[in-house]
Amino acid sequence: MLISGSLPLVPRVTLICRYAVEAKIMFLIKLLPTCLVAAALVTTSVLADPLEDLMRGNLMKTYDLLKPGVYSEPPVEMWKDLIDNANAERQKAGGGSTGNGPVPGYVFSKEFKEGDTTVIASIYRAYDSACDNGPNTSTSTQFWATCPARVKIVESGSTRIVDGTVCVTTEGVGREGKQELQRNNFAFHIPTFGVYFNVTDQGSFVPACTKEVRYGIPPEPEPKLIEFKEIAPPPAGAVTAVYSDTEGKSCKQTVSADEMSEWICSAPGGRAVLFGDTGGAMVVRFGETTNTTWEPEFWPSRNGIGKKIEWRLRDGKPFASILRFFLGNIDGRDAEVLAVTKVDGKDACHMAYVNARLKDANKQAAEIADTKAHAFRCGVHAPIKVGGAKWYGEESVTLDETAEYFDITGLQPGQVLPLHRYPPPSSPKVGELPHDAKGLKNFGCNAVDGKKVIPDDAQPTAGLPRFCQVRTPKLDGWVDSRFLVPGSKPPPELSTNLSTYPADIVAVIKPKLEMCETFQLGNDFARNDIDLNGDGIKDWIIDYGGLLCNESHIAYSGSAGSLTQMLISTGPDKWVMKFEGYAQAYKVVTREGKTVISLGLHGSACKKVGAAGCTRMVDFNSP
Repeated sequence: MLISGSLPLVPRVTLICRYAVEAKIMFLIKLLPTCLVAAALVTTSVLADPLEDLMRGNLMKTYDLLKPGVYSEPPVEMWKDLIDNANAERQKAGGGSTGNGPVPGYVFSKEFKEGDTTVIASIYRAYDSACDNGPNTSTSTQFWATCPARVKIVESGSTRIVDGTVCVTTEGVGREGKQELQRNNFAFHIPTFGVYFNVTDQGSFVPACTKEVRYGIPPEPEPKLIEFKEIAPPPAGAVTAVYSDTEGKSCKQTVSADEMSEWICSAPGGRAVLFGDTGGAMVVRFGETTNTTWEPEFWPSRNGIGKKIEWRLRDGKPFASILRFFLGNIDGRDAEVLAVTKVDGKDACHMAYVNARLKDANKQAAEIADTKAHAFRCGVHAPIKVGGAKWYGEESVTLDETAEYFDITGLQPGQVLPLHRYPPPSSPKVGELPHDAKGLKNFGCNAVDGKKVIPDDAQPTAGLPRFCQVRTPKLDGWVDSRFLVPGSKPPPELSTNLSTYPADIVAVIKPKLEMCETFQLGNDFARNDIDLNGDGIKDWIIDYGGLLCNESHIAYSGSAGSLTQMLISTGPDKWVMKFEGYAQAYKVVTREGKTVISLGLHGSACKKVGAAGCTRMVDFNSP
């Protein structure tokens, strides 16, 4: 057998990639980048002796830029332009004096030979502006910087250099340039393809730092797809649905080897569907295998795909298919997506992704296929997305949770976003927001683990679902952050009418208004939708940032924030003021099953500079 189970894992994965080319397994040829990434990633597992040997063989050599004669070393000469520039800037900063000396730093390098080809992988890590040093706080655990890398290829008498950006650490550099810690820099060479770079922490590779610099197979260009817009109604004809299998008697195994498998299943209209599985990445091809960007690979969870394919037929001819995919690591969690694929002769492409957890997901997928497949153009239109669905590998857009207001995104007309009483989606629903809702006031976001709300400072929350508390003039609750984007403040609904407030509230507000010749109260001036002391009666929060006094907001607002009052119930229609002070922001949070207020205060409240900020918790549940 070509793939030997006794080989160390990285060489074995590399052989899988070579086998893909030699055996002409079409789905694997297009997966070369994916399987090569696996070659670099597998070393994150527990280190066995063969892998330790492999690591030692790929440790990059260290060149100290302050050592005499180092500039003549070939890996350092590759960086002459940056080094000369850094030294010139250093001399300029010293007023032209040469006493500053050359810029300190290191170059890390590893040389590879493959026949008549020499490849030199090099990283530049001088202490100038060429590197991004990453988070630099007392709580950051990141030990690497992001620095420029170059791969020099010498073959057939010609030389070329390819640039890239990779992770690099200098924490393992000791005296005489020796590596003394288990944080080091490594380079893996894939002949005719490129070089993978990584750093180790305690002997294990860091998945986030698997970076490639290709010099062989060029990356496939990203297609410039446009948003799909319907042009004409679908053609006449009876639409029916039939089903085919993804495994079983109607399927035939075409390739079977260690860590790779390929099989073909028959389908309606004389069609066939190709399936490929490397033990990691998978592909499903409804059309010609060369159209790989139209039917991209994915990293599965569970079994990867559903057992049945739904085919949509018009007058007995297939024009679209629907298949359930189980995708791994979509925004840090597993996801189920119904992929609608347009089929047209030998061509096929993904035309829509529907969140399979929607109540009517199958119905929506079928409706998209029936009404849009005829006008959808493969390679021209971007896939339609419903319910926040994403395909594997799509870059996630991290929500800016500091935004003051949110708008809703990712929903189709007629769909609504549930508003929950508390962050977990299993909590009671208190309302619904339309698909185009805008100007939702942001009161903070939290991670959710099952039914538990996880404060960001309590434990690592990366990959956990996040919910944000939002408020409209009539509703308040928590929504899934995947359907939010930063928005703008809505036009204020101003009022001069105090008669809508209870007597206890008017008694507190009225003295503050005496300095105002004219005043207007915005819809965010007062809220009465939260029980802050657990007695079952809604309490009041007054935020004078929502007051327009003499046509200005500065009457009770400044660098310390806005005057904020909290009135807590003492019985039916009775409230007393329990808090009054300036706050830059506040949000309602849940702690140990109780509702409390987190105040964002001026830094001076914590004996810091004002810009540093300060957080205080206010709990009205105690007697």
